[in-house]
Amino acid sequence: MFAAAACLVLAVLLPLQLTLVARDWLPAWLPATRPALTALSELTGLTLQPPRHLDALTLESFDLKVGAAPGLLSMNALVRNQAPFAVRWPAMELSLTDAAGALIVRKVLIPGDYLAPARLAAGLPGSVEQPVSVTLEALDLQPIGYSVKLFYP
Repeated sequence: MFAAAACLVLAVLLPLQLTLVARDWLPAWLPATRPALTALSELTGLTLQPPRHLDALTLESFDLKVGAAPGLLSMNALVRNQAPFAVRWPAMELSLTDAAGALIVRKVLIPGDYLAPARLAAGLPGSVEQPVSVTLEALDLQPIGYSVKLFYP
């Protein structure tokens, strides 16, 4: 009798656990589930965020130039989300190199560094390009080259 009761409880808890694990992806696939998942996430102390989908993100353009004031660099990027649904904003790894190609400095910009909190929570909307601009302090750096990568921490 105990084994049957345990099987019944586990049979009910397994779909609930799978729903919680996929809570970020389910609203992307089935938007009608968002209100129920939001309530379930709040009940369990979890957050509901746009899903991570790095394969859908591309850098359409990237520009790094000397800023308006000495010791500043101005970074402008155009990030494209090719997915039809909103995805979580990525972090950016900016690597500055000298004339020999040696790494001078590497800077990781998390989404909170380049976005307002309201824009961060909504995610990167589906099928759009969004501009990103950041001013960085460079002090005595004289970079010749750079590279940038998108990633999720």
